[in-house]
Amino acid sequence: MAISVFPEASAAKTKKIASFKSSSSWTVPTGVTSAIAYCIGGGGGTIFDGTAPGAGGTTTVDFPTAVTATGGAGYQGASQLQLRVSHRNGTDNTGEGGQSGAMENRTEGGGYTVIGGAGQKITGYSTVTPGNSITVTIGAGGTGSGVGGSGYAYIEYYE
Repeated sequence: MAISVFPEASAAKTKKIASFKSSSSWTVPTGVTSAIAYCIGGGGGTIFDGTAPGAGGTTTVDFPTAVTATGGAGYQGASQLQLRVSHRNGTDNTGEGGQSGAMENRTEGGGYTVIGGAGQKITGYSTVTPGNSITVTIGAGGTGSGVGGSGYAYIEYYE
């Protein structure tokens, strides 16, 4: 079995990073023949009662062998004695799930929080062709009262 070395051991090269907070494309620079993609899917949304929350969106770097991170699941809570309900959105570009909490109307306290699933984190290596355009799709955060954080991607390469 052959062993791959990244970057290729031919000459000294400089590490570069192309980061993506929204969907875009990346043109492979001259002389670059391999790259690593780091992807985080969007976080799932949350809600109490009402309409079901949405899952986070998928983040993909469309290398010849695509690198894909799926979004987190949405979660729904139900509380019969809601006094106060609060929501917190996941932070953008982290894949965090949204949060929803309910405090119940009892003197001894009580309540609970539901948290949307975190987006998947995936790393993948691929050979690339200089001059080719690589599509990068960033997953949106899941819908709900507590909206999930959007995904993120970056590409590491050496030139």
